[in-house]
Amino acid sequence: MILPLLRNDASGHPGNDSLPRTSSTMRTLVAGVRQGYKFFQTGKFNDAQNSFASVMSQIPLTVTDNRSEANEMKEMLEICREYITAIRIKGAMAEAGADPVRSTELAAYFSHCNLQPVHLLLALRSAMGTAFKHKNFILAASFARRLLELPDMKSERNADLRMKVGAV
Repeated sequence: MILPLLRNDASGHPGNDSLPRTSSTMRTLVAGVRQGYKFFQTGKFNDAQNSFASVMSQIPLTVTDNRSEANEMKEMLEICREYITAIRIKGAMAEAGADPVRSTELAAYFSHCNLQPVHLLLALRSAMGTAFKHKNFILAASFARRLLELPDMKSERNADLRMKVGAV
């Protein structure tokens, strides 16, 4: 089987405009980020971290056709970095479960990662619960206020959470 190593090698001879054949495309990167979102949403943090790390390792090997795709790739890099940081903080929270000060501090760090609004809602809810459990009511109220400011909190599916947060 003969497979050309260049993607625009129509005549069979490489020229000045020849580009290398790449295995990753923008479509595969977007699919990897979406898969990472699904894993994060369901609490499969190791799988999510592997998915985001895979996307990050493919980004330098992906060729873009225009500037907008390059900017989109930079955004994907930032998204992957933020989610991997959030997952590492979540892992450190599990390790520091016995130390209330450290687990509350890590929960606060976790809530400051630049996540999607749906995932930020989960992070703030977790941080509020951790602070409340450790009797740090001022910090729990701060997380509750940030939670109420999210646009997703106005929907009907979060009505019972809005009532719970209002009680804090």
